[in-house]
Amino acid sequence: MSILIEAVCLVVRNLSLDVAYPGGAAAFLDDAQLFTDVRFAVTDGRLTSVSGYEGSQLREVLDRLESLGFIGYHDGQAVDFVFVDMECGPANPCEWLETERHAHGFRIARQAGTVPDDMVAPGDWTPAESWGLTFYNNRADPNQYLPLSAESGREEYLDFSTGGIVSTAGSYSPLISIDASRPLSEVGCNMQGCAELQAAQIALHRVGLSYAVDTERNAIVVTQIVALANLEIADGESVPTDVPQRVVVQRGPAEGTLVCAASVPLRIPTARRTAARMLVGRANVCRPERLIDLDEHTGTLSVATFLVAEGDMLSDDEAERCIARGAEAAAGVMEQLHAWVNGVRSESAVVRGLKGANSF
Repeated sequence: MSILIEAVCLVVRNLSLDVAYPGGAAAFLDDAQLFTDVRFAVTDGRLTSVSGYEGSQLREVLDRLESLGFIGYHDGQAVDFVFVDMECGPANPCEWLETERHAHGFRIARQAGTVPDDMVAPGDWTPAESWGLTFYNNRADPNQYLPLSAESGREEYLDFSTGGIVSTAGSYSPLISIDASRPLSEVGCNMQGCAELQAAQIALHRVGLSYAVDTERNAIVVTQIVALANLEIADGESVPTDVPQRVVVQRGPAEGTLVCAASVPLRIPTARRTAARMLVGRANVCRPERLIDLDEHTGTLSVATFLVAEGDMLSDDEAERCIARGAEAAAGVMEQLHAWVNGVRSESAVVRGLKGANSF
């Protein structure tokens, strides 16, 4: 199993909780959700994740654990608990924890050495909640922190608000936000000489969309695209709905090609993921220019569309069309699978719908 990491999470070993927390891990899970500013608390049986918008909001939880003798950091390693940021990962080296950034924007954590499996998240959670979160590096604020030293992968700061010294790992977000209201920055254009992604950046600036440059994946991430979908709530009755999407734009396998993968705010229930995988597989066979991807561990969906330039080079107009078509295709896929998940359409009707959804 694994757990959701969203915003900033305090991840605690259940083994430590069962030994030192009154009532064990189960009691801590119940108590954690009652603390002030806690967004959610979940457990996979091995680890418990407690989420807040920033680390300071989890101070009450941290104080409770430390009052019971829990240790966060000793001899270069996390001991009983560790803070994990959605974008940057663990704040301290942690040999008992493995994490990875998911393509849909959140992070997944699991006990080191265990096999990746279903991710545990709050029951009403969808990846759209992660898309609206913006990383802010407090350490870069000269009014709040003063850098003191940096060595062996760790940094020390003087915290003006408390007068104490903060020691943390020297990790930084791989996402560089680019505001569409200002000219393209030099760092924003630095896509390793990729003309296709630079064309996509020009198109996004032209239509006024903000985005981020993902330096790890050499990709552009857009989190503000909305497409219209008619979501069925009963047989023959539908509601026009604006569907927010997170779109990852990458260069395709050859020059002059672009791939746009749009994630939709729909999570397939665990019990229906095997059937959903079969539905998606049948639909993908008929639409080679569009690929629906279902992550069976998280239940999240993305729809990838492909574009090949008409000439030798991809133009910014073509890049804009690819991004728009990707959002439309993803909204069409969500219409079909939303109806199936809610029992409005049969599997055969959904397959027929997916084969023809938003053809272009």
